[in-house]
Amino acid sequence: MWKKETYATHLEALSSLAQSKLPDFAKLTENVIDSKDKLKNYLEVLSYDNVNQNMNVITHHKIAESVLTKVIVIDERIQNTTKEPSEGGREFKTIPFRELYIKMGVIVPNNALNLSENSFETIKIEIEKFIESEIKEAKPTDFILIHFSILERMYEKDEIKEKLEDWSKSINVVVTSGRGIPNNLSEKVRFVNLSSVITSFVDVRSKYAINYLLNSSRKSNKI
Repeated sequence: MWKKETYATHLEALSSLAQSKLPDFAKLTENVIDSKDKLKNYLEVLSYDNVNQNMNVITHHKIAESVLTKVIVIDERIQNTTKEPSEGGREFKTIPFRELYIKMGVIVPNNALNLSENSFETIKIEIEKFIESEIKEAKPTDFILIHFSILERMYEKDEIKEKLEDWSKSINVVVTSGRGIPNNLSEKVRFVNLSSVITSFVDVRSKYAINYLLNSSRKSNKI
């Protein structure tokens, strides 16, 4: 299954929880008994020109947006989960989630860049190179999500705002933290609470949920 499908532009191991986060998934598949057929039936129903056409167009757009959007993640918790096997069915059980993240359009540094380090003196330049190379290829609709504690380990306080503003010229920048909105964020930068990030990336592991979360993130008013 994995080798057969690696050519796909987007590939996702959807758990039942991830499927439930898709728009109206439960309603549109309520008459389908076999779980393997639910997603196929879901897509077929959305393609019909029926009384729900307007809803279907919007749903198509939302799903397409989540597929096409690239998300760069600089967070040690997300990085640590990439070594785990997928929970998306027996076909994916032996596949490290890093490989599925790549197919989902979620870009996480490999473990050679250990984001759990207390000091980034030795790897700061490599992390910057990674971020800059990914941003260089990004679209204005893409996102970079970065944990504020990593910014604190990489830069002095007065450098953080400048760096975030520089990145925001090319990509949507979202900062996450479990300690509330930091005081020195640029007005061009969005914020989302860490607990919501863990839910979308680790618990649900759905690109649709990830995209919804990042697009719903709010800009800081603490300047």
